[in-house]
Formats: sequence, C-alpha cells, structure tokens
Amino acid sequence: STIAGSPTSTTTYTVNIANALCNDIDTITINVVTPPVTLVSAPDTLICPGETAMIVASGGTAYNWNTGATNDTIYVSPSMTAVYSCVASASGCFDTSPDMVQITVLPAADANILVSPPAVVLGDSIVFSASGTVGTTFYWTFGNGDDTTGVAG
Repeated sequence: STIAGSPTSTTTYTVNIANALCNDIDTITINVVTPPVTLVSAPDTLICPGETAMIVASGGTAYNWNTGATNDTIYVSPSMTAVYSCVASASGCFDTSPDMVQITVLPAADANILVSPPAVVLGDSIVFSASGTVGTTFYWTFGNGDDTTGVAG
C-alpha cells in the first residue's frame, strides 16, 4: 500500500500491518525544515580597476556561488563589471531564488595635465586642462597654496 503526504511541520507516521495472526508496526518521523533564504550582504558596489570587493552570503549552512566558490565569503577582483550570485542550502534544502550583487568596475583614472603655453613671462596667464569622463572630479592644487575642484560635464 502506498499513500502520499505533505506535512507542514514535523510529523510522525505509523503503519500497522496485519494479516491473519501476525502484525507489525513501524514508525517514522519526518522533519520538515524551512528552506533557507539567501542574503548577500554587499550592496551593488563600485570599484576601481585592480581593487577587490568582499561579498558575504548568509541564510544557510552551505553556499554555492556562480564562481564555483562554496564558502560564505568571497573576494572578487573583476576586470569588468560582473554579477555574482549565490544560493544557500541548509538541511538538504536549497533556496529557490539566488541573491545577486553587481560589482561595477569604473574606468581607470588617468591624470594628464596639459599646459598652454608651457612657459610664461612673469605676470602672464597660463591655462591648465585635464580630461575625464562625465562626472569625473578634478582636485587641483597649485604651488602657491591655492586649490580648486571641478567636475567634468
């Protein structure tokens, strides 16, 4: 005889088998565990080329990252923007929805001052220029103690 069950909490099942003069009883307890919920603690992160980001997962007792790593903490140094996902498991159950984080690698900063003209007569003006992508911040410091900040637009 076969029956199906769908327990919602830990449940003990008993079967009593009997024939003319013989019988036997067997009992089994089915533990119902709640599937883990994977939580990646790092928010989407911006890093510069060559930097490392630490990503930590929680919610289970074992972890499977899309990198092949199986511990809760990974350190990544992507060369370009990448998405990292993790699935937690506990007591043989796996989270059905991985949690993800995006690590965005920013363009490398490249300082290069252009000066026109390269030499000046005392009292003349000189123009300094530098280039960068939109949103790049420039911190200028001059030898006379003055400084200024600008943002590329």
